[in-house]
Amino acid sequence: MKRFFLFFIMSITFVCLSGIFVWADSENENKGIYSLELRCPMASGVYMIKEGDNTEMVNAINRNYIAGTVLEITVVPIPSINLVFDKWTGSVESSDSTIIVVMDSDKVITSHHKERYKLGDLNRDGVIDSTDYILLRRYILKTIDDSDIHFINHVADLNGDGEINSTDAVLLRRYILGQINTFKH
Repeated sequence: MKRFFLFFIMSITFVCLSGIFVWADSENENKGIYSLELRCPMASGVYMIKEGDNTEMVNAINRNYIAGTVLEITVVPIPSINLVFDKWTGSVESSDSTIIVVMDSDKVITSHHKERYKLGDLNRDGVIDSTDYILLRRYILKTIDDSDIHFINHVADLNGDGEINSTDAVLLRRYILGQINTFKH
């Protein structure tokens, strides 16, 4: 009977202490502890976050902040990839690469990026057509060089092998004719 009574007292104590911990968590919510989640669907997001005098670089974040915390969040460009910042969506809507976020509620913010250049669009008119094919053929035949089209290495290597050659021309022709709908770069 003494063991049962001791077990009963310990159980009540545990339940009460658990209630205190839950109460403490609820109290923090009432004081305004809010979460910030930064998302980047293309997995290319690098952010600089300034909070007061502190600055840090992060790839993604899911962190809690005290109510009223002011954050300056900037998308950091990565020149080695074919993406540039486009816009923020979610709790903040903006096309500026730097946003100011006041932590007054839970926030989920997504940064969206778009292609810096379009593979196969050698003349940068936004359309992949026979003009691009002619430019690529002229480049391969060395009747023009990449000083005429300074970014040709970025848009003409359609198979991603590091060389611009007749294989890329065949892929571009097949794309224009509708035989393929993307380049596996």
